Amino acid sequence: MPALPRRPARLVFATSLLCATTLLIGCQSRPKPPPSAADLAAADLFTRHTQAILMRDMAHANVRNLPGVVRLKIRLAADNSTTGCDLQPVDRMRDASLLLAANRTGKSASSAALRRVVLDQCWKSVYPLVPPALREADGTVEIVAPLVMLSANWTAADKANAYMRRALHTFMRQQVLVGERVDSIGQASLLYRTDAQGAVEACVVNLTPLAARPDAFRPDADLQARLARRCTGLDLSQVPDLTRDEDGRIAGTVQLDYAPWSVQRP
Repeated sequence: MPALPRRPARLVFATSLLCATTLLIGCQSRPKPPPSAADLAAADLFTRHTQAILMRDMAHANVRNLPGVVRLKIRLAADNSTTGCDLQPVDRMRDASLLLAANRTGKSASSAALRRVVLDQCWKSVYPLVPPALREADGTVEIVAPLVMLSANWTAADKANAYMRRALHTFMRQQVLVGERVDSIGQASLLYRTDAQGAVEACVVNLTPLAARPDAFRPDADLQARLARRCTGLDLSQVPDLTRDEDGRIAGTVQLDYAPWSVQRP
């Protein structure tokens, strides 16, 4: 279990997308009393939850199966909104264990494409509520997450399915969610059906809490109606390789996470 130091700091943890992870709490800028058992338990829960979110979201975003090591810095405001996503240089001494793990797969250097994937997804992910004991005096916190992206052994079918799912998710997000006015955090589930030409003729939208931030969810009938209107009429024939039934129709469900800061990003 990570220890909370007396001098505040950033959270620093290593994340491998195909194995277990470890978190350390770095130094902060304000003096703190010794951590209580409740503080330690809250830090451990936050650590494990944030690691799981990063592993899941980065793996889903990395549809090109790009390997490498990146050092991601996430800044969260006092209200837990994401205010910064940056990449730090990977240091051969400091990050030696991460580079060793990546080298076993044959590649440790991160490509420009992988760095773009990580930064883009960082802004779209929703992170758990940071415990008070881990925050700075102004309520902010900085998380540093070295990520080891390991190549999966994909078949041609795996690769095709990953591209298709991501293409559909990206299309629906850009057409239905981006630019919306939201003042809560949740997930929109879009249950859609098209006609034989691929135009969405029915779209049912359900809003549910996100596991990362159930406290920040609230029902919003207006948002639900706006998303349904934007979804209805979309031309899904623009998304290649979607499965059609014997009548040429396309049907399925897409889940879109939303938060006030993420819906403004394409």
